[in-house]
Amino acid sequence: IEYLKVYHPEVDPHKILQASGITNFEIEDAGHWFTQEEVDLFYDAVINETKDPSVSREAGRYIASNQASGILQQYVIGFLTPRIAYWMIEKVTATLSRAHIVKSQVTSPNSVKIIFKPKENVEEKPYQCENRIGLLESMAKVFTSKYASIEHSHCIHQGNDRCEYDISWDNSPFMIWKRIGYYSTVIFFIAAIGLFFVLPLFQWFLACFLFLFAEAGIFNRAH
Repeated sequence: IEYLKVYHPEVDPHKILQASGITNFEIEDAGHWFTQEEVDLFYDAVINETKDPSVSREAGRYIASNQASGILQQYVIGFLTPRIAYWMIEKVTATLSRAHIVKSQVTSPNSVKIIFKPKENVEEKPYQCENRIGLLESMAKVFTSKYASIEHSHCIHQGNDRCEYDISWDNSPFMIWKRIGYYSTVIFFIAAIGLFFVLPLFQWFLACFLFLFAEAGIFNRAH
């Protein structure tokens, strides 16, 4: 719904919700779960209104973007690196869907393998796989300003028992400086505590000011 408001403002969200039997109350309730039938009806209504066959993947990209306001975007930016964010996705998936068993494995400093295996009696549709690919692509962009590269080697819609994604990304100066900024914050904090016991109060305040100035410069460079 949020994606449609941003990229398809001509579409009436209430019309889509009415066609799919979903209420605003259910959307705003973080503890409510939608059925596969409801999601299918919602997707059909979105396609009918937007006439955009790529909407599922693009909406997935939006979910983890800097513009989104949902739980996943907040989750992604809470980590220092895309590697940690991808590695932890199996933990957060349980709060978003009951349809899959998810496993994530770090394969190198710049790549991970993530496996989505449907639970028994779950039959998801191809558009949901596309939505997931968009989401996984976008997670790296939060850190690197570029979408991740994804090799979809196994897919349940091609006869496999799971969807398997090999994800890789490039480091960026932004990500490196951001990581330096977080580590330097810890170092400066520890140094400030230690210097409090050995420096006169005025010199300690001066040292803290210099620490804050240096920290501001690092984070400014990161942006």
